[in-house]
Amino acid sequence: MNKEQRKNISRDRVTTLLITEKGYKQTLELNPEDIYIPKEVKGTANNITRIKLDRNNVTLLQNSLRTPDWTKPLIIIEKIKGGMQVNGKTYRYKLVAGYHRLTALLLNHEISWLFDVYEFETEEERLDLQLIENDHEPRKAIDAPGLCNYLAYKVHQGLITNTKEAMEQHLEGKLKNVHHMTKASAVRKAVAKCGSYTDVTIRDFDEIKQLLDNPENYEEGVSTYTHSGIVDTKRDKHGWTVLEGYEDEFIFNAIKSFHLDGKESYFTNHVKEPTEKRTLKDRRTNMISNYVKLETALKSVIEFYNKNEKFPWNYNEAFHPQNNVIGKEENKFLNV
Repeated sequence: MNKEQRKNISRDRVTTLLITEKGYKQTLELNPEDIYIPKEVKGTANNITRIKLDRNNVTLLQNSLRTPDWTKPLIIIEKIKGGMQVNGKTYRYKLVAGYHRLTALLLNHEISWLFDVYEFETEEERLDLQLIENDHEPRKAIDAPGLCNYLAYKVHQGLITNTKEAMEQHLEGKLKNVHHMTKASAVRKAVAKCGSYTDVTIRDFDEIKQLLDNPENYEEGVSTYTHSGIVDTKRDKHGWTVLEGYEDEFIFNAIKSFHLDGKESYFTNHVKEPTEKRTLKDRRTNMISNYVKLETALKSVIEFYNKNEKFPWNYNEAFHPQNNVIGKEENKFLNV
């Protein structure tokens, strides 16, 4: 389908090319420079799922939009009633969704493009269309900060109750192309941003670093902890933050660090979200148990080495056949 075919397609058929039919009015051919990008307008949501421009994505779009696929949904705009004056120019339309694509078109100096025009009865309709549009598979995926911004704005507008459960429920069944870990991270960030109540706080790494760096989070006389193996000069040890399930990885990090400089390590631990079957206390107890199991296993290795002067594994038994180069094909395991 070329541009003219897309432009002249019947109203009945155009609905198959839309993200959603609700609110759609028409498809217009306009100069991209005549579309206002409301990224700095106070008192409006703009596209709150896009809080910053991804320059790498724009560069890729500059190339792909030179040979556009007109069967894909178009950039979405809405009419500005009465127009709007900005720096002496009157704008009749403003962007709703397609910030990266419109930026790419402007950088490509395109003078004519097709846009889908929508009308919205409520602010929530506009917000939800932006969310759905950015979940469309060919688009840049919504990231956790953008999704957090969407949730926080809805809470601020009274469209979602300010609780973790309400935010999770609001996203349930939505955003089929967004990873569940991204959704979970966005909810955690929105909970922190809005001061929502939650039984147990789950933090991402940036939030953990802030927690560690703030002296107000410590009892009097206790110095701040470090993370990522950074040497704690007060304790003269490497500090690590360990998430439940990664105990073995950080035990080995402590071993490697000790080998390099002879300094011991300490761990500050945080667990995953509790469930009905595994409470916060259960998860913490399990972490301590995992450390004991790993240390017991390590002791047995040391005993074996002291007795046999070798480790209880042979890491040079064979290589897997992997080479497919003609004349050098490998079909059997290779003896080291």
